[in-house]
Amino acid sequence: MIYSSPSPLGLALVHSAFELGSFLHRASSVPAGDGHLKVQESQVLFSQLQCPITSDHADDPGVVITYTISGQGVTEPPYGLFVINGKTGELNITRKVDREKTPMFYLRGYALDQNGKNVEQPIDLRIKVKDINDNYPVFSEEIFTGSVEELSESGTLVMRINATDADEPNNINSKIAFKILQNQPSSFSIKKNTGEVVTAAFYLDREVNYTLL
Repeated sequence: MIYSSPSPLGLALVHSAFELGSFLHRASSVPAGDGHLKVQESQVLFSQLQCPITSDHADDPGVVITYTISGQGVTEPPYGLFVINGKTGELNITRKVDREKTPMFYLRGYALDQNGKNVEQPIDLRIKVKDINDNYPVFSEEIFTGSVEELSESGTLVMRINATDADEPNNINSKIAFKILQNQPSSFSIKKNTGEVVTAAFYLDREVNYTLL
């Protein structure tokens, strides 16, 4: 039988960011480079997302522009997550977020004149929470039990170990590798990527109880 044991976290705080999905109107400016709004998923301090909303009419004579936003994290739960500087259009996040709870936030930005009228068409903002490795792999069973015939050839399949990871699918943070930590006597091996446990020795004794960790 095999006892499951959680593996330690590996790449904490790697590739953690907010990604600007699309600005759909000329009222906004897109950041240079890869278009990402950088902030740690575990960030708890007041952090500015480096892409202010701007309007082409900001410098028009007699026009005073005020920038506002609505949507998730503003006018919808979780309230107060995003705030905007009405004068500069700078968008800020006020506390940490969890990708496993909310992988994407949908907001809308507005540029209003002093009479409260839109000087631009509202723009849709998609903010994607980039994953960090903040979840342990979880085994599907506490104890896995396998069987194999005595005198089976080396490489014979004994069982398959299954585990899942709540981090982003198809991402290095959710990739699981299997390893046998204790194997006495050394009669079995495990395939790193599939979790398949196979015999590593030819002479298995039926009277011996093999326990792996």
